[in-house]
Amino acid sequence: PRSAFKLVWDTIQGGNEVFAYVKNMSKDGGFYWVFTHITPDFGPGGQIVGYTSVRRCPKRSAIEKIEPVYRQMVAAEAAAGARDAIAAGTQVLVDLLTKTEMSYEELIFSL
Repeated sequence: PRSAFKLVWDTIQGGNEVFAYVKNMSKDGGFYWVFTHITPDFGPGGQIVGYTSVRRCPKRSAIEKIEPVYRQMVAAEAAAGARDAIAAGTQVLVDLLTKTEMSYEELIFSL
């Protein structure tokens, strides 16, 4: 979902690490899932000069849990239209976190 992509970029551009499940497209048009850990790299002056991403093969059980959430986020984005898509997808995630009483990190590591 676009909203998940924005969450990742907002987090790392803010100087923080993020863990996320990412569905990537392969050259042949198929797709594959990864569990990624992305950290910003800092230069001598403390500015972000790049990012390091370590990708792992995710557990199938984790994908089975996160995929329906991502589908709901994508559906909300599509229904909201381009201008409000990211906010709508984000709200799906916020609602889930509120319902489960978890932070984003707790949710990701609980999978």
